[in-house]
Amino acid sequence: MSENPEVKIRKDSGEAKKILGFKSKKTVILIGIGVGAIVLLLAFIIGTHVYYNSRFYPNTWIADYEISGMKYDEAKQKLPELYANYQLEMNGRNGGRTVLTKDDIDYEVNIDSSLKEQYELQHDEFSIFSIFEKKELDLDLGVNYNEQKLENFLRKCELYVGSQSYPITKPENAKVVFSDEKKSLVIAEEIEGNAIQYDVFKEGVKKALSQGLHSIQLEELAVYQKPKITAENEGLVQELNACNTMILRWITWKIDDDIQETLGPKKIYSWCNYKDGKVTFKKQAVRNWMQQLCQKYKTVGVTRTFTNHKGKEVNVAGGDYGWEFNNETMISDLIRALKKEVNKEAQQAYLENPGEETKKALTTKLKTKYLTTAYQRDTVEKENDFDAKNFTEISLKDQKVYVIRNGKVKFSCKLISGLPVKDRQTRTGAYYIKEHQIHRVLVGEDYKTPVDYWVRITWTGTGFHSAPWQPWSRWTKDTYKSRGSHGCLNLEPKNAKKIYELTKYREIVFIY
Repeated sequence: MSENPEVKIRKDSGEAKKILGFKSKKTVILIGIGVGAIVLLLAFIIGTHVYYNSRFYPNTWIADYEISGMKYDEAKQKLPELYANYQLEMNGRNGGRTVLTKDDIDYEVNIDSSLKEQYELQHDEFSIFSIFEKKELDLDLGVNYNEQKLENFLRKCELYVGSQSYPITKPENAKVVFSDEKKSLVIAEEIEGNAIQYDVFKEGVKKALSQGLHSIQLEELAVYQKPKITAENEGLVQELNACNTMILRWITWKIDDDIQETLGPKKIYSWCNYKDGKVTFKKQAVRNWMQQLCQKYKTVGVTRTFTNHKGKEVNVAGGDYGWEFNNETMISDLIRALKKEVNKEAQQAYLENPGEETKKALTTKLKTKYLTTAYQRDTVEKENDFDAKNFTEISLKDQKVYVIRNGKVKFSCKLISGLPVKDRQTRTGAYYIKEHQIHRVLVGEDYKTPVDYWVRITWTGTGFHSAPWQPWSRWTKDTYKSRGSHGCLNLEPKNAKKIYELTKYREIVFIY
């Protein structure tokens, strides 16, 4: 049997009424909440407006001071008190700090009219939406101070002139320098320093004083002098690459079996001139360095001490015996080596992995070239370069010559030296035997004399030779004063032959 349709409709209608009734109550509640919120908001706005109608708004600042909620009269009284012990702290780089006090410059403020103006302006612009935002009032403090006192203070303050504990460092440009660690050139970053631009500094301080600030950071005021060239400068990078190409090389000279001189990149760089992308060398600096190297090992002309035929020590200076490099030739060799192109791949390998192996590929060995040499080399006492047991000794005082062999007198004889007048006297010093000739013609301005058994001692004409014309039978040690030569060492013919036979090429001769 089927259900009655009318009964069903009535049931559905009842349920619908229940639902509609529930929704109506919810709506009423929501409306009530909304109305309540509006009422509360209006109450808050009205209350806030009423409360702050005679006060400064929340989050209101004048310079470093908060005056939120203060009444005008309260702020007017409070602010001058805050400036009663005013001081300005200036903080600089490297921990620098200077404090400027009120009394230093007779600092005063007068805020009455400006404070009133800002108070009224703030209330004319009331908005509930911005009332809690921070408000920095542009208050004219009516600042007044002694300009000359400020000038004097700033000119003498530690931040500007420095002190022993706070030295002033000027800015330095970034530059190409040699790195001892990397053994090549690098770019040294610029140095900012702490030197101040006075005019900018003064303006920053004056602005802070006018605003009543209690502290300033000089870094933020951009008062510091700046370097003109930074490490990112393209020109520096070009200079770095160009100079590294020229200096990354080593040049060596073998001085002795266990002695070697090495010229490296650091010294080479000190000779470089870089301009318009090109590198040139300071030739005079190269010459000076080579001359110093030559002088380091030169023994020609030094004072030597030898033991004479009597066993006494004698000091002799001057002469041409000893070690001496051929300076001009070695300078030319060095300049050619510096200009020689170096393998760029080898240089790059060294830059990536500096070490003895990569350095070896960049090393040039040059020959040591001498003008004169000696018997031996003593790097500690370089004057000990002769054979102390085998030499020839000439005593001008005794007018005798002694040939020393194995530390003993092998042969001695009398001689006649140069006439003791300018341009004819025999010069003292340590020389070496330069040549032997059985027959030679000696030529001077006023003479042309054939001689036998010529043994050259100096390139200017001094030497041993036979002199049969001298009065040997009447010889005394003073004979040279009247019968002296043009500088040579005259010998009796029989003795001249003996000296010719005993003396040796490049052996030292002491004349004293």
